Amino acid sequence: MRRVLPLVFACCCLAAEEQPLPQGADVLPLVKKGVDLFTPRPPAGKPWAYDLAELTDHDPAVHSGAIRQLIDHGPEVLPDVTIVAGDTDWRIRARVAQVAAGIGNADGAALVLRLSRDPELRVREVCALGLGQCRGAGVYERLAELSLVHESTLREKAAQALGTLGDLRAIPLLADQQSENDDLVRRERRQALARLVQNPAGIAAALDQLTALGGDRRDALIEAVSTIPDRRLGPALCDIVRNPRQGAGSTWTTVLAVRALGVCGDRRAWGLLAACAADHAQPEVEAAAAASLTALTGYTANPGKAWTVWWLAHQGEAAHFAAFDAQVAAWHDPAAVPTREQLAAFALEDLQELVEACLGRPEERLAPWWPSLAWRAIAADDPARWCGTLADRAISAPSGLGAIERIACIAMIERLGGATATRELQRVLADLERRSEAEAEAAKKAGTIAPDHMAERKALALALGLPLDH
Repeated sequence: MRRVLPLVFACCCLAAEEQPLPQGADVLPLVKKGVDLFTPRPPAGKPWAYDLAELTDHDPAVHSGAIRQLIDHGPEVLPDVTIVAGDTDWRIRARVAQVAAGIGNADGAALVLRLSRDPELRVREVCALGLGQCRGAGVYERLAELSLVHESTLREKAAQALGTLGDLRAIPLLADQQSENDDLVRRERRQALARLVQNPAGIAAALDQLTALGGDRRDALIEAVSTIPDRRLGPALCDIVRNPRQGAGSTWTTVLAVRALGVCGDRRAWGLLAACAADHAQPEVEAAAAASLTALTGYTANPGKAWTVWWLAHQGEAAHFAAFDAQVAAWHDPAAVPTREQLAAFALEDLQELVEACLGRPEERLAPWWPSLAWRAIAADDPARWCGTLADRAISAPSGLGAIERIACIAMIERLGGATATRELQRVLADLERRSEAEAEAAKKAGTIAPDHMAERKALALALGLPLDH
């Protein structure tokens, strides 16, 4: 109704003056006057007072907008919002919880924690989910408490919030599938656990818990890390395969660990996987090991002695890369600081894996944090060692989508800097000019249009300090 009042006011004014109705944009000045007349003005010093009043409106279109506006005002509204939290209508208390959770962090935590003990279940559900946006003392503890209450909807919301909160103390709790009898809650716990370990600190915590947890909780954690290509996981997963737990479910634990080894990318596991694929007491483990080796190496064979033959041909390669994979595993930790001495221990040919990670090829499965850490390792080395090989990559990149790779190599050379970088960038520019001339000649003969390589030209111009119209 409030939205119609300005228009009604405008029409009444015109009718009173017996003037013809305006057409099109001519009505705007009258409508603006009506808006000014019918829009309440908030008290001075309280720009959110009007939004606070609308928070109690029954119309969802009104109070949902008020919730957004109050969140945008930030922590300053919390004292007034806290007063409204004492309303007898549970719906208003739930909206207050949304505002406090939307403000989040330590500012909104106190009010959300208080309302998480509201007598109305639906308010507690809003708070359980909202605590994931909060920080500070008591937040994790309250979510852990809500994860064990009788109401399954509260346990479900608490599991979601724990995944959002990111507190690594929740790993054992979320890994506990056996004590939970509700399928939806179990699903949320699995998803939250997977989110929790999808970062470098999460992997470090998971490695600690893989040795501490047992039974189904360890299985849940292995499954959570089984999509993450981080070589730090390799040794722990190999230990699980070599030393399976006894009793029911031990085969499934081994299968999960073998599958995860196919993702983590550690070539130190090749020998163990080949032995499992060639001859294991459990056919499920043989099949999983063969599939993992195929994913790691591209070689395809059914379970059996073919993998023994393959291993005899490739164990030297695995031994060659063992030290490198151990070093790459260490570099996956953001706290590790690469040094020139570490890089000097490996041939430049072996270190090309770092370049591949920086280029971020779509077919390569990488931990999300690895490309930036791979670049940090390259940048720690002698620039003269890398500029030439990066220039070679830029020159040899294919046409079409290869332009993206060339621009990435140009950017890396420019970041490395130095006289060698300038010389190699000039070599890339000279090659681009030669290629452009050849493409222009071929296009002229074919009656087509040659590519202009504009993006590459701009990248080289910026890197070399040339005019952008070069």
